[in-house]
Amino acid sequence: MPTTIINLKVRTIEEKAVTPQNNQLGNMIASRDDITEINGDPRLRGQHSSFYVRVRMPDYWLWEAGYILPGIPGTPF
Repeated sequence: MPTTIINLKVRTIEEKAVTPQNNQLGNMIASRDDITEINGDPRLRGQHSSFYVRVRMPDYWLWEAGYILPGIPGTPF
């Protein structure tokens, strides 16, 4: 199966530490971003949301993300 690379230009709208910044396991960061450009085309836009959970010290995080993207010309998406 061929690989498709999509380049996204992202602007962070909001980022919040859900638990206090106390360097402990289970700390969480949630963020929301606007995708302002896809594959160099500023007319193609989308949204991105994610959260990170600290799973190991000092800095190992589990990351989960979701994207809302338009149909992107030249890709299977």
